[in-house]
This record gives sequence, C-alpha cells and structure tokens, in this order.
Amino acid sequence: MKIFSDPLVKRKLICVVLGIVFGFLCFYLAEGGNGPEESLWCTPVMWGILFNRLLLGVMVFLAGFITFHKTFKFRLYPWLRGLIVGAFVSVDLAIWYLMMPDIDSSQKWAIFGMTIVAGAVYGLIIDVVATKLSAEGKDLLNGWGDKK
Repeated sequence: MKIFSDPLVKRKLICVVLGIVFGFLCFYLAEGGNGPEESLWCTPVMWGILFNRLLLGVMVFLAGFITFHKTFKFRLYPWLRGLIVGAFVSVDLAIWYLMMPDIDSSQKWAIFGMTIVAGAVYGLIIDVVATKLSAEGKDLLNGWGDKK
C-alpha cells in the first residue's frame, strides 16, 4: 500500500496508535488492580485518561514539524521535543486528579507529579519511535502532493 510509505501518514499513524496504547497502559496503571466491583472501566476517569493520551499522540505528531527552536537557537531533538510536549499535554490530566474528591489529599500531589512524569516519558517514547520509523521536520513533506 503506497499510502503507508508516505512519511507524514506513517508518523501520524504511529503517534496516534502509540497514544492509544499508552492511554490503555496509563489507565491500567491508574486503576491499580481494583476488583471488578471497584473497577474504573467505562467511567469518566477511563475516558479522560484515554483522550488525554490520544491527544498526546496527536500533539507529538504535530510537533514533529518543529526541529529547531528559533528563539533559543538550538535543535529540538525528538527525545527533548517529546518530553516537553508530553509533560505539557499531561498538565490538564494532572490538575484534574487534584480536583477529584475521592483521592486522599496526601496522595494528590504525588499523583499530580507521576501523571506529568508519565506523560513526559510517553511523549519521549512516541516521538523517538515515530521519528526513527518515519521522519521529522521538512522530511515529513517529501513527496506530499506528488501524483505517482
């Protein structure tokens, strides 16, 4: 299939699929092995986590076009770009955990920090894998619009 040879399509697919995979992983880790009667499956918590990690994948895809920071004049390597985007996108989910009334107040800040760190690690992994398997920057547009 020719469409999957296009770096832009390949990067988008990799980022979105890995975002969904990390969403399920993050949800599984957040659930903490609760029994079936206490499970968080099909709750707003599950959908919030999945949507946030899907959004993380989409944002890493879009950030793949940026390879140089013009203000500070340095190259944005995939690991750094993914780390920054992952942490940034995870802030809203982390703040959401702070506002949940059923979480013990002594644990809220630990969960806040772990959520941002997990998002940064997920973003790093997604960006590095997507860059290795497809491309970044101007190389994403190679062949875009060509009639072959």
